[in-house]
Amino acid sequence: MEELNITMGNSFDFNDFEIVVARYNEDIDWTYQFENVYIYDKSNTNELKEYGFKGLFLPGKNELWIIKVKNDLKNEMVEEIDIESGKGGKVIKQYKNIYDIQTATTSFNRFIKFKPKIISLPNVGRESQTYLHHIIQKYDYYEFECGGGRFGKNEGAIVFLQGDPFDHSPNIIKNLHMYKKDYKELLKEKKSARILPNQEGGEFAYLGETLHVTNILNPRDHRKIKWSLREIYSELFNCPEKNIPNTDLEFYNGAQFIVSINTILSNDIEFYKKMIRHVSKEVRPRAGFVFERLWSLVFKSDTL
Repeated sequence: MEELNITMGNSFDFNDFEIVVARYNEDIDWTYQFENVYIYDKSNTNELKEYGFKGLFLPGKNELWIIKVKNDLKNEMVEEIDIESGKGGKVIKQYKNIYDIQTATTSFNRFIKFKPKIISLPNVGRESQTYLHHIIQKYDYYEFECGGGRFGKNEGAIVFLQGDPFDHSPNIIKNLHMYKKDYKELLKEKKSARILPNQEGGEFAYLGETLHVTNILNPRDHRKIKWSLREIYSELFNCPEKNIPNTDLEFYNGAQFIVSINTILSNDIEFYKKMIRHVSKEVRPRAGFVFERLWSLVFKSDTL
C-alpha cells in the first residue's frame, strides 16, 4: 500500500480546503480545476501516473491551456503541440486573461505544484475505507501542524467525494465553488441549525441531492444491512442494542459531504481506527453501506 507522504511542520503550504476523491476506474479530469486534491486510486494500475502536463500560451487569445499528455512525464511550457488530431494530448484546464509568457509560466508552475496527488490503495472497503484512511493518515498533521483544531484555531474543511460524483450530485462543481468561497459561514449555519453552538463537532453537510431516510433498528431502505447497522452503531456510539432509539435518520446517497477539520478532530483518532477495521478486508463490505448512513452521526451533525 502506498502511504500518503506528509511533510510535518510545513504549515506555510497548508491549503485550508481539501478535496478527497475515492476512485476506482472513473475519469477524474474534472478534478484538475481544483487545487489541493487527493485522489486515492484503487484501480490496481498506474494509469493515472502515466501522464505529464504541458503549458501552451496562446497570445492571440490571452489564454493558457494545460494539456495532459500520456507517456510523457515531463512537465513543461511548450510553444506548440498537436491538439486537433488528439495525438498531442487533451486540454484539461484553460486560464483566461493571461497577457504575457511570464504570467503564463507562473500560472503553469502553480498548477504543477498544486495538481491532484495520486495515492494508490488496495481495492477494499469502498469509499469509506478511502475517507478513513485519509483522516487517519493526516490526523496528527491537522491537529499539531495546522493550527491545532481542538482549540478552534483551524478553520479548514475537507470535501469527500466519489470518483464520479455527478451521479448522486449533478451540481457538485457549482456547489464546490460555493463552499470553497464561503465554507466557514455555510458550515457554521449547518451546525447552528442542528445542534447547540457550544457543542463540539457538527460542522458537516451532505453534498448529495437525493434525500433518503433510514432507521438504525429497521433500515427499510436496505434490509440486508439490518444487523450490521445495529452492531456497528452500538459499537461506535457505546449504545447497547436494546437502548437504540427507534428514530428515523436522514442521509443522502453516495456518501459525499464536506466537514470541517475541527469537527474531524472532535473525535479521537482511535474512533476512526475502530471504524476502518470494518472496511479493510472485503471489496464491498456491508459496513460500507452502514457508514454511508452514519456520517452525520460520526461528525455530530445529527443525533438519534
